[in-house]
Amino acid sequence: MRLDLGIKNFTRKIRKKFVLRPVLLIALSFFIVIMLGSILLVCPFAHEPGVEVNYLNALFTSVTATCVTGLVDLKDGIAASYSLAGEIIILVLIQLGGLGVTSIGTFFVITIFGLSLSQQQLIKEAWNLSSAKILKKIFFYTILITAVIEILGAILSFVSFYCLQANPMTLEDAIYNGVFHSISAFNNAGIDLLGSQSLINHQEPLLLTTTSLLITFGGLGYVVIIDVLAKKFNFKRFKAHTKIVLTMTLILFIIGSLMIFLTSYSYTPDVGGGFVLSFENSMFLCVSTRTAGFTTVDLGTVPIASLIVMIMLMFVGASPGGTGGGIKTTTIFVIFSYIRSIFQNKEPYGFRREMNKDATKKALLLFVVGIVFIILISLIISVTEMAYGNVIAYDEVLFETTSAFATVGLTTGITPGLSEASRVLLILLMYLGRIGPMSITTMLKSHNIQLWHYVEENIPIG
Repeated sequence: MRLDLGIKNFTRKIRKKFVLRPVLLIALSFFIVIMLGSILLVCPFAHEPGVEVNYLNALFTSVTATCVTGLVDLKDGIAASYSLAGEIIILVLIQLGGLGVTSIGTFFVITIFGLSLSQQQLIKEAWNLSSAKILKKIFFYTILITAVIEILGAILSFVSFYCLQANPMTLEDAIYNGVFHSISAFNNAGIDLLGSQSLINHQEPLLLTTTSLLITFGGLGYVVIIDVLAKKFNFKRFKAHTKIVLTMTLILFIIGSLMIFLTSYSYTPDVGGGFVLSFENSMFLCVSTRTAGFTTVDLGTVPIASLIVMIMLMFVGASPGGTGGGIKTTTIFVIFSYIRSIFQNKEPYGFRREMNKDATKKALLLFVVGIVFIILISLIISVTEMAYGNVIAYDEVLFETTSAFATVGLTTGITPGLSEASRVLLILLMYLGRIGPMSITTMLKSHNIQLWHYVEENIPIG
């Protein structure tokens, strides 16, 4: 009895000593994993023989893997630069980053010690949950869903690599690449071992379909998948959050695919006009720009109009609680609901549910902060590169910075040629992009209740 009381008192003291604000703990957990990953990746055993990988390369790779982005600053790509040990380290970082470092740590804590109120608040913010009552179930279902989807994805990817490709891989390579590709796609990382050309030379229908589905499922969010399965695919019974996510995902896919395809029309006097992208490639890029980072075409050859559409899709990103980045589909839905309410002179609503005022404020804040970060850092990178004598078109820099902030990983090919200063800025942007949508609104939220107000005055607008 005394022993039990002693253990309880000890754990209580430990908890009190190491209580951090949820936002700081989320940021700190990602930071620690990134630093550990960079130290491991800079070690000689993590490199291919004769390949030089400096610490900035290792740090960049660790950040892009943990933040599930996919940008690579190595000219020859991941497979040609890192050894088997290095690739496995990257794969572990992708899985940790996709599931959420904080969430994985707390999963083990919850099974042994249970959760305190502060820990519940931490997980609510990390997973964008409205309630902490079903945390334990969500954790176990999350691990199960992740395992099932990644195993199925690995099997289908293996079949494509081993049986259906024009140049089939060996059995061992097909198994390894299938597992790596499945985990990377489901976690929306966009990192592959197929060379520096992504999927340009591997446009086999089964592989592209499997990759698209893995990206989509990863981007939906675990809470949505659990709700869909629990309600047996009955849309009417879904929670409002699930309905919003599914509807926005479908709308963005249809409109995004059409816009990418139609804007890819290009006219050359000698050759004539034509669409640079096929509709199949447009559909895949629409899915991939929602934070995955795989590509089937050289984006350096795509018209600026198509790149602008992709920038908008990247900025929106995936959905809350998923493995993707961006400001999230629900943020855009809430903003549009708010704009519609102004014209209709009603309160914002969706699917017969009124939008929470705090949610509207957070959505507007995240939208503005995201745009400010992207524009500011893209301008700094442009000026920095000019100072180094490296003139890059602003649309390519804007594409790169949006890709980093939204943790997408798509690039027009400028990443390896950027200066060290610009790559450090991209590292910062990837980090902020990963923890930002989970924590920016909380960090800027005042905990003080204002009991007084200034005198109101009408300000002319427009």
